Amino acid sequence: MGAASSIAAVVIAPSAYPATMAAVGGALGGASVVNEIRRKQEKQEIEAAEVGSAFTTLYENNKGLVCPQQLSFLCSIPLETTNKFLSHLADAQGGKVVKTERGDMFDFPHPANVLEQLSANAQAWVKSQNEPVLQENANLKAELMQLKAVLSMQPRPQPQQQLKNNEEPQDPWNKLL
Repeated sequence: MGAASSIAAVVIAPSAYPATMAAVGGALGGASVVNEIRRKQEKQEIEAAEVGSAFTTLYENNKGLVCPQQLSFLCSIPLETTNKFLSHLADAQGGKVVKTERGDMFDFPHPANVLEQLSANAQAWVKSQNEPVLQENANLKAELMQLKAVLSMQPRPQPQQQLKNNEEPQDPWNKLL
């Protein structure tokens, strides 16, 4: 459409050719800039979707522990960009940076870790509640053993023999009758 209008303008008014070509060039340049901006936005959206998907996979598989090198490799983005992304995400989501000999890793809160921590806390509480009872039980058992030892050392008294009386008991009531 732009080419047809510029040819028509040249045929109708040849003196307006330079201005017409400048306008058409400007329109094409503007369209090119808009197209380039749209292409960059689409590329960023695709990259963000890939990073989100790869991050979710690493997060779930490693229970919250994410390695920037893995994320960078999976998404084909520079490691510096991955480190910036993970640092900002860790600040926003309460994650921690874990220093290793091979570089930093990021540990984000994960439900599985929370459940494990709750289980560990519950077990520690039960153990703290049971220890005094078990200690008291052990003390009572030790006392019982000591008492048994003391009782086994003491001589046992012999049962006294009852004297047998061969006589019949006297019943005064029966004699009266």
